[in-house]
Amino acid sequence: MRAFAARRYVLEAERKHEFGITEFFMSEVDKDGRIHIEDDDARGAHTTGYMRYVLGIGLLLAIIAMSIIWIIPAITGV
Repeated sequence: MRAFAARRYVLEAERKHEFGITEFFMSEVDKDGRIHIEDDDARGAHTTGYMRYVLGIGLLLAIIAMSIIWIIPAITGV
């Protein structure tokens, strides 16, 4: 199934090239028939590196909120 999809993709790319339609992403087929597509093209987006900061800040805020929820009742004895 995978080989069929890869061959169909290559044929489609060749047909588009014949009619002058350019591809927006770079891909290449190796000698085993596997298609290699660049990371940004496969994701459909660029890697900016900001997600690690979003996840880190979110984790820090969650830890602070859970600590407050746990510490305040422990101090007040509620």
